[in-house]
Amino acid sequence: MVAPFNDAGFALSNVTITGGERTTPESASAALALVKGGSIFGVRPDAARARLLMLPWVADAEVRRQFPDKVTVRLIEKRPFAIWKAGNELSVVERSGAVIIKVQDDTFGRLPVIAGAGAPEAAAPMIDALAKEKAIQARLVVIDRVGERRWDLHLSGGVTVRLPEEGWERQLSELERLIVEKGVLERDIEMIDLRYPDNYVFRLRNGDSRPVPRERHA
Repeated sequence: MVAPFNDAGFALSNVTITGGERTTPESASAALALVKGGSIFGVRPDAARARLLMLPWVADAEVRRQFPDKVTVRLIEKRPFAIWKAGNELSVVERSGAVIIKVQDDTFGRLPVIAGAGAPEAAAPMIDALAKEKAIQARLVVIDRVGERRWDLHLSGGVTVRLPEEGWERQLSELERLIVEKGVLERDIEMIDLRYPDNYVFRLRNGDSRPVPRERHA
C-alpha cells in the first residue's frame, strides 16, 4: 500500500533540522530514523520526538510532517550551567543540577567549576550571587560544597575562603570589599574564615592563625 502514496508524491524527500548547536545533524538524523523515499504517512512524529529526547543535549523537540514530502524538526537544547568535579571526573550540568554529559577537555572552560556532594543541585544561587562580585569572580577557581550544607571558595594563589551556612550572601559582599578596598589577597594568606560574626580569621602560609575584629558598617 506504500507505493501508491509514493507514486502520488508522498515520498519523503526532505528532512530539515534546526536548533542543534551541540547536537550534530548526524546524531539527530540517526535518532529520527527516517528513510528518504519512504511514505510520509509512515512518519510518526511522537515516536521520532521520543527518540530525539534520548540524545544528551536535547531538552525538547518538535517534529512535523509537511505534506506532501517534508519533515521539519526543531530542537531545543539544554543549557550548560557549570562543571561538576567529582573526584577525577568532570561533568557538564544544567542549572537544575542534572548532568548533561561527562567531559574530558576544556571545551567548557568558561563555566564555573563546582565540587562536592550535593553541589550541582545547590549551586545556582551561589553562582548567581558570585556574578555580581567581580573581584571574587576574577580569582575564582572552584566552588566547593562542604558537608552538603555550606560552601568554600578556592581562589587563585591557593587561598581558601570559608563561608557560613547561613548569611553567606552578605559574606560574599564582605569578601569583595576586603579584596578591593583592603587588598587582603596581596598578603601572605592561605585561608579566610568568614563564619564568625565578630571576627575575620586569617590563616597565614606559615601556619599562624589570626582573628581580626570585624569593622562595623553603617
